Amino acid sequence: TDLLPDPLPLEGQLGAAFRRQVTNFSEVTRRALAVLAADTSGSLELVGRALQFLGLQVADLGPAEDAHVAEFDGTFVGFSHPLLRAAVYDGLNTSDRKAAHSALARAAAVCGDLERDAWHRAAAATGPDEEVAAVLERASERAATTGGAVAAAPLLEQAARFTPSGEGRARRLVLAARSLFLSGHAERISDHLDEALQNCTSPRVRADAMCVR
Repeated sequence: TDLLPDPLPLEGQLGAAFRRQVTNFSEVTRRALAVLAADTSGSLELVGRALQFLGLQVADLGPAEDAHVAEFDGTFVGFSHPLLRAAVYDGLNTSDRKAAHSALARAAAVCGDLERDAWHRAAAATGPDEEVAAVLERASERAATTGGAVAAAPLLEQAARFTPSGEGRARRLVLAARSLFLSGHAERISDHLDEALQNCTSPRVRADAMCVR
């Protein structure tokens, strides 16, 4: 399961009702809510650091707490209802969404959460980016030590997706395919291997791809 799944889009009267609850705040509170919507950790420390990187503070969420939209205590911060998070996230433009994820990535790095740093970097990226791909691959190695192939596979798939075309992308596609096989998720393996074999000349990578196949 992806660490940072996008909230489901809100439609109809229900969506309109939840959106009305989050549109009347000041610009500062809306920016703070954007960070909260992009976060899935519920960590007050992480969100607080991310807000600081944007020149904000946890107190800027106060009006949202007073309106029973957000809630927080000594360690936790979040929305009072999941659909409120969806309403905020769905309403963000691309620039604000990526700024929130970028700030959360920096905060996660400070907190030593490599996996969350990697996911937020990916969410903030605008296209192929070797630095993002490398962070995702390193995060997959760490995730594998605690969660095995099940934890590593989605990170490796993301790493391959953000790798510019070439041998590096092919290598990561094969790594992702192997992890998917080991975790019992074979649906996407063939597509990954086909792309890897079509776009690489490295005998080692090709041999690894054939071995997984």
